[in-house]
Amino acid sequence: MERMNNFRVILNGCDIECKPRTIDIREKFNISVDCFVFAFVGNVGENKNQKQVVDAFELLPEEYQERIFVLFVGGGKSEELREYVKTKNLQERLIVCGLASKDEIQNYYYAANATVLTSKSEGFGLSIIEGMTYGLPCLTYSDLPAVVDLYNEKSMLLVEKRDDRALAQGMILMTQTKWDKTAIKQHSTHFSFDNMAKQYIQFYKDITES
Repeated sequence: MERMNNFRVILNGCDIECKPRTIDIREKFNISVDCFVFAFVGNVGENKNQKQVVDAFELLPEEYQERIFVLFVGGGKSEELREYVKTKNLQERLIVCGLASKDEIQNYYYAANATVLTSKSEGFGLSIIEGMTYGLPCLTYSDLPAVVDLYNEKSMLLVEKRDDRALAQGMILMTQTKWDKTAIKQHSTHFSFDNMAKQYIQFYKDITES
């Protein structure tokens, strides 16, 4: 909770309860346990900017292309993204999964080592928090508005420049960094519905007592 002059900011809450895995996504897409998987969860389109991940992946050295997968999960212009991936001949590593229901989205988080979000604008960053709930760090841009509220050095890796090469370097660094899943999960609790409710209750108490 943060005070700004006469205003108090209370962040939205979300469901941070881990759901059981129902499908082995790595088995479904024949992804080895030794490979590093990024999950990009969000509606496919211009704002989410999934195509830049494709362009950045294309710049990766071959040794990294051979051990990194990206799962694009979401509806919208998924077919357009799938065709774009095919033009780069990267469909074996960049998998456009399409829309996933709320009852199956957790399977992609279980399969992933990290999330990635390259949106041009993002007010809340729900997929970042969802990933943290499952112990996943997030790779995103430092100028993303949601970063101000969500950032924690133990949970996020920030890319300073919005260009393909910088993003590619961020992807490499993410695979080389050791992350503490327990610490990440702990950070996700700051964004629970319970925590949001407690802050609203305290806010009302402060108003009535002032």
